[in-house]
Amino acid sequence: MILRRRGQYAHHDVVGVGGGTVPFGWKVGDDGALIEVPEQQAVIQEIIELRRRGISLRAIAAKVSVVSHVTVRSILANADIGTGRAQQGHGA
Repeated sequence: MILRRRGQYAHHDVVGVGGGTVPFGWKVGDDGALIEVPEQQAVIQEIIELRRRGISLRAIAAKVSVVSHVTVRSILANADIGTGRAQQGHGA
């Protein structure tokens, strides 16, 4: 079963298909590279700032009203809190 599964996805390496979900704040360009979405990056910055102030995940989600508290947690996990910028491909 494992060998068959490897064979099924072997073409992904050849054509450059990655796996997983594109993170909030990014989109996939025509060449397959991640590209920032400026409007969503602004929301990420607001989320980071609110969290630095000690606001809860649910309160942040309610304030920005475009994502759930689960997504807020994911955004914060993927963010480089030191620079306040979301990291491309972090955790991949």
